[in-house]
Amino acid sequence: MLYDRNDVKVKLLFDMTRYDPSLKAGAIGRTRPPVGQWSSRSNKFVSVQFEEVTVDVQWHHLTVVDEEIVAFEKEDRAREDAMLRSGRIVEATKTVHGHTPRQVRVVWKDEEGKKFLSRWDSREDVARVLGVLDEAGVEVEERQA
Repeated sequence: MLYDRNDVKVKLLFDMTRYDPSLKAGAIGRTRPPVGQWSSRSNKFVSVQFEEVTVDVQWHHLTVVDEEIVAFEKEDRAREDAMLRSGRIVEATKTVHGHTPRQVRVVWKDEEGKKFLSRWDSREDVARVLGVLDEAGVEVEERQA
């Protein structure tokens, strides 16, 4: 994630009422510095303060609803898409497990000719990047995981 983990407004995506009755899907909370054993030891978890309770939650059980961060991520995706359509791609590969793409790696050059590597691992990002590369007519090499 490109932003600080603390004090980010998030929404709970799954019902977690077995831990606390207030943890219903859709509950809004704010991330906090690590307080539990899971958030202290792993970046897959974050401490979230809801109205009545603070708990460690896996990031994939949350969606960021902080307007400033959502706007930043939207702008960042637009910059990525522009880069992918720019014609400066040197190499594009996707790693496939079975028939499902799991990762996309793109080597590209900036205006000065410097090479950079960008990599996407989440399902949403992989699908989005492959779609943009397809629209731009970029050939993507396939590798098995």
